[in-house]
Amino acid sequence: TFSAECIPGYVADTLVKGSSAENSTRNMDLGTLVDFTVAPSVVYSFDNNGICVQSEKPGYVSVTLVCEVTGTQEPTGLQVGQFMLNIGHAMGVRCGNTEINTIVQDITPVAGN
Repeated sequence: TFSAECIPGYVADTLVKGSSAENSTRNMDLGTLVDFTVAPSVVYSFDNNGICVQSEKPGYVSVTLVCEVTGTQEPTGLQVGQFMLNIGHAMGVRCGNTEINTIVQDITPVAGN
């Protein structure tokens, strides 16, 4: 599962379930985009009292991408080809013709993989 807190809404509009997914810089095969959710954007700023507050940015959304990736679960992450995926890793994910800078949010093994 990959997530991004603040991307232009028009980018999220181009996501299509079933698209092939890959890391955009290493061309690592990330399988298939099996699901995604779009929600209000999440941004942080300081209010007039200097307190950090969460808000939304007009025209922007957050997304969660669920990809089914073939790999080997290791104690230190998911081995995908010659690369290791770890929770918290920042990476560009390309799904079809859409590219989003994301964070690896979750790695959940699927039965049979």
